[in-house]
Amino acid sequence: SSSVLVNSTVSGTRSRDAAVNLAAPASSLSVLNSTVTGNHGNGSGLAGIRSAGVATLANTIVFSNDVDCRTAAGGSLVSAGYNIDGDGSCALTAGGDWPDSDPLLGPLADNGGPTLTHALLGGSPAIDAGDAGQCPETDQRGVPRAEDGNLDGAAVCDIGAFEHQAEDLRIGALSADADTVAVGDRVRIEVAIANAGRSAVGGVVLTIGLSAALGFADAPAGCSEAGGIVSCDLGTMNAGAT
Repeated sequence: SSSVLVNSTVSGTRSRDAAVNLAAPASSLSVLNSTVTGNHGNGSGLAGIRSAGVATLANTIVFSNDVDCRTAAGGSLVSAGYNIDGDGSCALTAGGDWPDSDPLLGPLADNGGPTLTHALLGGSPAIDAGDAGQCPETDQRGVPRAEDGNLDGAAVCDIGAFEHQAEDLRIGALSADADTVAVGDRVRIEVAIANAGRSAVGGVVLTIGLSAALGFADAPAGCSEAGGIVSCDLGTMNAGAT
């Protein structure tokens, strides 16, 4: 028998053998544009993907499982190219493969669409790195493939179940509670940052340079000041977040 797993996220499972388990020796499985991550057993070294038959991977991420890939006796795992494997256990050697690589995934979250996904964060090696000849027309959420996720002028489909859409960080609002500040007075400055794009952005840091006439008093948690520069670590901003 043969099966296909396409545009699917398999995340956070706990089972005896594998999150994706091809158990029958005389069977085959094609895993296409899927993300298998964060799956753990109870001390048994759970595999992300286990094959007792013939499992073929293409445009797929297998990352941060107890063991990313494992084969049973007589089983095999074949790369059709353009996969990312976190620990090297998938033995990726085909064109476009990224063995021993971190795909820079966001947390499992509602990134649009009917089901939860792991967004590709900015700088992910999965962005615009898939094989167009094997990509479905949409991602798991129904977002069209391909997008120009790295803004290099070429729309190329991504590896994994999530198609990254270019970030769009912008100042949503900037205000102060006084137009004129007397010596010794305090002024409160408020800045709103919005992610107007359609993908999560990781590692967001806001920096504000104070004029020489202003001294730093305090700021919310996550912000600090050094040399007249206030820096606020905003972490990951999901699409639509402010």
